[in-house]
Amino acid sequence: MEHNSTFPIKQSELDMLRDEATSYLKSVQWEQGQRAKHKDKDAKDESILLYLSRANNGTNTSEITSVSKTILELKKRLLPESIAIPVLLNQTLFAVQEGITLGIWIKDSYYDASGLSSLNERKSTLDNSGKREYESKMHTSTAFMLFSTAYNILHNLKNVASDDLSVMKQKFAGIPEVSFMSPLKGIACMLFYYDKYLSHPDIIKSDKDVADFTVVYFEAL
Repeated sequence: MEHNSTFPIKQSELDMLRDEATSYLKSVQWEQGQRAKHKDKDAKDESILLYLSRANNGTNTSEITSVSKTILELKKRLLPESIAIPVLLNQTLFAVQEGITLGIWIKDSYYDASGLSSLNERKSTLDNSGKREYESKMHTSTAFMLFSTAYNILHNLKNVASDDLSVMKQKFAGIPEVSFMSPLKGIACMLFYYDKYLSHPDIIKSDKDVADFTVVYFEAL
């Protein structure tokens, strides 16, 4: 019997998850870790990393991050005469939305295939061995989700972004932290720093920069 290592992804299943992906783009919360807050000390680009390290305004509280709102603010700043969201901004936002949608699908599929769904249902009754298995599989599911999200975004934007991204890569100072604690925390952390970069005037100076930076960011992720 021939073994098939691939599995189909039904469009109808992705359609059901798109609203969840959109909700993350509208609102997530992330509290920076202590190490991320002090990344600027050894920074190659002090201004950018200092900006990122103080993204929570120096507090220990989490703030609401809205990538959708930031895209609208970019439209007002970059193209104030435009009534509708410019094509490049819209394409980039859609690419990120579709990437997150696929990432959620991959995460859900891993939940079912690995037995994580069952472990999650019995979470309160797990012994130490069961808890370790649960945590390990939770981290793995988050890693799969983030990788799938990033890979799909790069695929979606390959014909949109510039061929030469060297200038944008020089501006990019890295991602201070990535969370694998849970899928929700993974997405929140990912979008938090993505949003902070988009909000930095030295990073984004045109609508084309949004697409270019998105490729650089998710390639790094």
